Amino acid sequence: MNIDIRGVHMPVAEDTRQYLEKKLLYRLRHLSDGIVDLRVTLTADHGSILFGANLHLRWGSDLHVETEAYDEHEGVDRLIDKLESAATRDKVRIQEKRPKR
Repeated sequence: MNIDIRGVHMPVAEDTRQYLEKKLLYRLRHLSDGIVDLRVTLTADHGSILFGANLHLRWGSDLHVETEAYDEHEGVDRLIDKLESAATRDKVRIQEKRPKR
């Protein structure tokens, strides 16, 4: 799993980067074999921060989620919640389409 964390119009603090990586590895561990690339972008916008994530999965799906927050850790938590929900929903959808053996 390749993780790329970028800041737009702001530097990403090392503690935020470590917090994000720790949460990602813990919360998405059940999908770790299916994740190819994950790009997280933090964008400063008039006092708030826009958190976006692009997730490329092994079975060909590309997911994009966004959230906005004023606190970095709160935004990371919201982003991880949305990302986990979207990835799990997509995995279940793919498994339901697969023919039974």
